[in-house]
Amino acid sequence: MDQLRQDFRYALRTLGRTPGFAAAVALTLALGVGAATAIFTVVDATLVRGLPYPDAGRLVQITMTKQGTFDEMEATYPAFLDWKAQSASFASLAGYQGSGGTARFASDPPRPAASAVVTADFFRTLGVEPALGRDFAPGNEDPAGKQEAILSYGVWQREFGGDPAVVGRAFAFNGASHTIIGVLPASFSLPPIAPTEIYRPVERMPFQMRRNLHWLNVIGRLAPGVTMEEARAEMAVIAGRLAQQYPDSEREIGTRIVTLHEAVLGDIQSILVLLFAAAGLLLLVAWVNVVNLLLARLASRRQEIAVRVALGASRGRLVRQSLTESLVLSAAGAVAGLVMAYWALGALLAAVPESLVRFMPYLAAAGLDGRALAFTTALTLLIGVVLGLAPLVPRETDRPQDALSEHTRTTAGGATQRLHAVLVGGEVALAVVLLSGAFLTTRSLLAMLEQDPGFDTRNLATLRVLLPTDRYPDADRMVPALREIQARLSTLPGVEGVGLTNRAPFQEGNTVRFRLEHEAAATAGEQAEAMTRSVDPSYFDVLKARLIRGRTFDTRDEGDGPPVVIVNRTLAERSFPGRDAVGQRIVFTFAPDQPAREIIGVIDDVREGALDSARQPVLYNPLMRSGARVVDVMLRTAGDPAAQVTPAERALKEVDAELLLLRGTTMETVVASAPWVFFREYPATLTSVFAVSALLLAAVGLFGMISYVVVQRTREIGIRMALGARPGDVMRLIMGRGLGPALAGIVAGLAGALALARVAESLLFGVSAGDPLTFLLVPLVVIAVATAATYMPARRAMRLDPMAAVRERT
Repeated sequence: MDQLRQDFRYALRTLGRTPGFAAAVALTLALGVGAATAIFTVVDATLVRGLPYPDAGRLVQITMTKQGTFDEMEATYPAFLDWKAQSASFASLAGYQGSGGTARFASDPPRPAASAVVTADFFRTLGVEPALGRDFAPGNEDPAGKQEAILSYGVWQREFGGDPAVVGRAFAFNGASHTIIGVLPASFSLPPIAPTEIYRPVERMPFQMRRNLHWLNVIGRLAPGVTMEEARAEMAVIAGRLAQQYPDSEREIGTRIVTLHEAVLGDIQSILVLLFAAAGLLLLVAWVNVVNLLLARLASRRQEIAVRVALGASRGRLVRQSLTESLVLSAAGAVAGLVMAYWALGALLAAVPESLVRFMPYLAAAGLDGRALAFTTALTLLIGVVLGLAPLVPRETDRPQDALSEHTRTTAGGATQRLHAVLVGGEVALAVVLLSGAFLTTRSLLAMLEQDPGFDTRNLATLRVLLPTDRYPDADRMVPALREIQARLSTLPGVEGVGLTNRAPFQEGNTVRFRLEHEAAATAGEQAEAMTRSVDPSYFDVLKARLIRGRTFDTRDEGDGPPVVIVNRTLAERSFPGRDAVGQRIVFTFAPDQPAREIIGVIDDVREGALDSARQPVLYNPLMRSGARVVDVMLRTAGDPAAQVTPAERALKEVDAELLLLRGTTMETVVASAPWVFFREYPATLTSVFAVSALLLAAVGLFGMISYVVVQRTREIGIRMALGARPGDVMRLIMGRGLGPALAGIVAGLAGALALARVAESLLFGVSAGDPLTFLLVPLVVIAVATAATYMPARRAMRLDPMAAVRERT
């Protein structure tokens, strides 16, 4: 212990004599440790900790698959019942579906409320019990039964002040009275429906029993001892059995089973792995940079080490002293890194849009807690030990007389210079990998944003309006209200047009299967499928969508007129190749009594889903025939669309004070805050920050190495110049020392970047893993930075006074 205390005090004194060196090492390590710790906290909260349910590893999600356009979809309710009856792999199966609605608590006016319908075993499958009251009773999915509801903890606190007597009280949801039977724990959430306030039992209505209506999200808990592979095998057998029993609906239908954790995380899982790898590479660059600094410092301490060896210090004693100094340095870097991690974590979480945070409740667990401190401590010890085992210490202990015979300045050994070059080349290689990743993710983001949405997003505002059920129970009441809404908004100054739809662009929607009228009834696997939208006659004009053939809706298509539809280009080309789709008739297959519908127009593809998704076939129905309870109002404006949102909201309240406004924004804001933009912009931004940091560290390392070479070879350079070497020759000599390792690092880095890009190619859009532009620009950027880093030391070398340099003693 006495020796350890001596080593510690000696390390502090030694580092205190070189504060610039100590600060450079600590700050370099802080950059790497801070980035790694910040990303670790997010990865730990999402990928490592898992879902907050008992034995969450045995929870799975089951979806249906179908070969063709829509490869994965929700389950049908009949299939869910068949799975429950025929499978033995699950201790329980349950289903849920998020929805919206209006709630009226006490005498307050109705307000929008996020709701979900769940099967009776939903909470029991998750292993969650109400904090107050009881769960739904088995068999509660009965339209003739009581209207019961379980509240979230948040709505219980907001609307009822946490009153424990809330159980048994009633409130109105969508105009119907519901009895509160329980309150969920404060910690409960299921990310896909995280903002849900009200949970209601599934009502087994006749239309829900159709085998071609996919709407139920199914989760299950594996039975004890059952593996995922066994469950998948059993479900494949059940799917085959159902396909034989119900060929019209179940043919070519399969199932997909993944852990609920994997289903909840979705795209963010791959993104976090990518970011954690990028942060690890940045940490490695910082570590290599520090190693280079320590090697340079060690060379300047050769005589000190030699004296200590001559006085009897053992190799173990010197290594322990080196370890002590490196641990002090790494600890200082870790402390600074924690400060940087705290700031970086706040920035990471703040960059997540509020619209997505609601569906990522697991981010609340991301913080600098004990797990993060343990990670940083382990990282600090690892870095300190590796840095402390300096490779040149044993050499100084072998022949101390060589070091003692040297004076204040020496010519660096060839082995030391080669090691410096290898380390700098490694830094450059890692920087190239990060820079290539930043280029690829950024180009992928730009390629997505350059996709044609099929309409003009400029000067376009959107508002979502919900018509309360009790005031607008059917189409006879909804359609006149929609006309009045459209007429009132059209009178606003600065509004050039008003269009209505049941779902605005860029949102996935319901799908419907159909067949051509002249074709015989097809089985499920042979039926075409398309997204559906309901729009009013002004909708396409307001969007400035391109009509290819035929016409759009008008008054002829309302009321009891002949059933008609408009299709998009993709559907027309797939279903009517080489033919004119206008005038053709199609039949929806979800019910046998569906009439044939005439196609009256073909519209160019409007992006109804994400910009980075494949174009899908879409069918447009006339909105003014049946109305809609939730309507997206599209406003084409003459000026700033954001300025029209508030006047439009006031005008809607003038139409009916009880209309519920769910959101109002511009279409450009919708795009900017969309999940599919975030999931490409977030990694592109962070990898760019990491890449620039790594490139700067590599440049500093290269600058330091060349500066070290110039100092150590001052006398040699003077002799060369005295013998006739010109300044240009010296410049080429010194810059060659730096650009050689840099070029080797570029080659190695490009090979590594290409290999990693191929592994992560599924995360790219509109750009290949071997994108020529990326792999052309990255080397040019790195060469330019490397040239700048080596130029200044080389310039100083060529300006040396030959006579002064020759007088330098060896």
